[in-house]
Amino acid sequence: MRKDKKTKLITYWLLGSIFMCGCNSSGYTEPELVEPVTANEAYRPVEYGSVGDVDVYNGVVTPVEYCHFFTSTTNVAEVKVSIGDYVEKGDVLAVADTEGAAESIADINANISLNTRIWEIKEQIYEQNKLELEYKLLGYEEVGDTENASIIETQIAVLEENHSYDEMLNDYMLEELRERLDEAESLETDSNLVARCSGY
Repeated sequence: MRKDKKTKLITYWLLGSIFMCGCNSSGYTEPELVEPVTANEAYRPVEYGSVGDVDVYNGVVTPVEYCHFFTSTTNVAEVKVSIGDYVEKGDVLAVADTEGAAESIADINANISLNTRIWEIKEQIYEQNKLELEYKLLGYEEVGDTENASIIETQIAVLEENHSYDEMLNDYMLEELRERLDEAESLETDSNLVARCSGY
């Protein structure tokens, strides 16, 4: 009697479990979770999904305000318009101080001369150091000291590489100074800041 009761209880429990599992199955299987390899989300695979409704409107977008400025650092001598004034394209908004532009041109020319002189001195130091290392290399090669000759060859290669980087940096600095000089000279010849378009 006890055994039958126990068997019935187990049978009911099994049937209930099967029934519950059967009711919950909707035919949908969850995909396997794939963990991203990288920590940065930008490198994770793209996922496709619904992001809601997308509305597309055609039209012309026009800015409310326009930013006007001098391309080089300068002092403003005179402002021709006030806030809220309507201006036509080509109207003068402000006038730059040409005396300040002349001072800026003189400063930039002085910097160009200084950088050029510094580079000439660096070139002389480089040539002297390279000549000294080449004489050392020649001496080691004549006595057959291959180990020290190899060290000197490495030092020459490092010296040449550093000089190459210094030369690129100097060229970049000079190019930047010349661009600033062109901007300052153009400001000296035309000191007016004009409106690029009509508006308030």
